[in-house]
Amino acid sequence: MNIFIHSAVAHRQKEDPLALSGNRRAKQRIMCGHPGGAVFFLTILTTVVFIFTVLLGVAAMPSANFNLAPGLFERGIANVSDTYRLDISPTDGTFALWGVVFLWQFCWIIYSLTALCRKTGDGRVYDNPILLPPVFYVSFIISLFMTIGWLFLWDRQFIALSLVVMLFVSAFLYLSLGMSYSTLERHMPLLHVQARNLDIWSIRILVQNGIALYATWTTIESVLILAAVMTYTSVPHVSEETSSTVSLSILAAFMLVYALTDFFAFDRFSRFTVTPYMVLIVALCGMFTNNADTYKMNSIFIVALLATSAVVALTKVFFICLRQITKQSDSAETTEFLRELDESRHLLK
Repeated sequence: MNIFIHSAVAHRQKEDPLALSGNRRAKQRIMCGHPGGAVFFLTILTTVVFIFTVLLGVAAMPSANFNLAPGLFERGIANVSDTYRLDISPTDGTFALWGVVFLWQFCWIIYSLTALCRKTGDGRVYDNPILLPPVFYVSFIISLFMTIGWLFLWDRQFIALSLVVMLFVSAFLYLSLGMSYSTLERHMPLLHVQARNLDIWSIRILVQNGIALYATWTTIESVLILAAVMTYTSVPHVSEETSSTVSLSILAAFMLVYALTDFFAFDRFSRFTVTPYMVLIVALCGMFTNNADTYKMNSIFIVALLATSAVVALTKVFFICLRQITKQSDSAETTEFLRELDESRHLLK
């Protein structure tokens, strides 16, 4: 029996994710020190930068009764948005999504802070294994600084430059999301062995859905700003109807590419990420409510995109249920095998 276990472990170490993950962590500790220290520092830094970003976001929306930082912002981002009206401008209430975005980021940041304090049998939660690597934090911090820059640029009506900055915000958020997907997938076998389902679902629901929510909303904001640039600053001048149609077409292409990659290419990574579809539906509802006109092509375009988003969202839920049902028949046996394999490896050390 011992000979069988030894040969099985030796064979599995070549392709076993547990062995590979352990070897990688050992090499990292030897070659460049314990990476957990960088994760600890970046978690604290992310918290500080995030709080600063939220405070500036509140200050950028002054009202007659409340102004957090008088004189810091000249017009207020809501007033600037009202200046550049479009055929696809959402209702003012739609921009409350910024509050939902930051609230969701706050939730996963709180989770990351609790990981600094909690322990498993192998050590601290935040670095055994590292589920939110340094690149994830660095990319997210850059996106926060970019968001801060966008607040000032939009308030000063540098709309063309603000478009560029907002595109970078989205790009760095997608990079953070990709890092979270790949890292969780790589360490999934070890997390199952450690019986850390809470951390698996916390990453999926709080981190991945939170970052995807932020990235999708900034993508939609980029589309809106692009229409404003084309209508108000481009040379030659582009009509409001044409610029709105172009932006809606770009949004439709984004929806198509995202849905296809989500359902097929990256399903094992993004299976439980649903917030992009929620954001699209809310944003399109806001656009239609504010611009409903059966005689306008863009209103019909918005309705078509809204109906498509709803169908895709329902399809996403259906696929989640279907694939989880078919997967559960094998998951229990796989987890038990990995646990026995891990125990055997510890006995052989």
